[in-house]
Amino acid sequence: MTGTERKVLNKYYPPDFDPRKLPKVSVPRNRQYVIRVMAPFNMRCNTCGEYIYKGKKFNARRETVEDETYLGLPIFRFYFRCPQCLAEITFKTDLKNCDYAQEHGSTRLFEAERLIREKEANERAAEEEERTNPMTMLEKRTKMSRFEMEALDRLEELKEINKRQANVNYDLMLSETRKSEFEELRQQHEEETALLRAMGFLSGDLPSDRLVNLPVIKRLPDTDSDDNLKPQEILTADVTTQKRPKLSRQREVLQGAVAVRKKSTGTTGRRAESLGVSEPAERYATTSSAGLGMLGNYGSSSSEEST
Repeated sequence: MTGTERKVLNKYYPPDFDPRKLPKVSVPRNRQYVIRVMAPFNMRCNTCGEYIYKGKKFNARRETVEDETYLGLPIFRFYFRCPQCLAEITFKTDLKNCDYAQEHGSTRLFEAERLIREKEANERAAEEEERTNPMTMLEKRTKMSRFEMEALDRLEELKEINKRQANVNYDLMLSETRKSEFEELRQQHEEETALLRAMGFLSGDLPSDRLVNLPVIKRLPDTDSDDNLKPQEILTADVTTQKRPKLSRQREVLQGAVAVRKKSTGTTGRRAESLGVSEPAERYATTSSAGLGMLGNYGSSSSEEST
């Protein structure tokens, strides 16, 4: 058949054509077809170690697998050769998982995505079965309750074994505790004795360590009046208790020369006569209020005199 002959729509059949006279063509039962395919997954050749990645194109031979079907559907096998060492590699269809299965000549590489999809599919199938099948739910609850009971039984058994094997001697425990306390007290006493010897409070000539008469030091309370008195108490305190400050000689003479003038009850033009050097005035007043009063009287008379 030429290239132009295959494109025609009709063919010529002579009038004496008889199809029964044509010889029969013997077709083998499991015939192989050469087709163009791509690698369905990443693989590694077992002969030379060549890596063949998913999507690489090959001229492969396809055949139908004998005596192997899935729900009445045929399974196909593919043959191709390694591009490096020309070793034959085969794989076939996996209709159950909607995938391809590696069969011979190579090793399928790890695919995390495929494992995740398979795990999710298995989990969804198990959940669906548990939700729709009451017997599965009952069986699961029974297994869980049985497992809990077995765990409790094992725990109780371990407790009983520990109780039987435990031999506690309380007297020995108390004696060990007393020994440790006595050792701590003895060590503390030795440390204090060594410290006192280093400070010179212990006599080295005595055969036994005993304390010499140590000086007794008593701490006296703080007697500062400024710290003890409150601010209100300082303001309200009696000033008479304070000592009178010593006056200078000149101030005493001048104090005796000053005369106290009384207010006149008559007209404003009348003034009190000066008595000259009068008798020395009384000593400094005992209270600060009296001194302030005398100064007030003196000031008022001087203002009247100026008028």
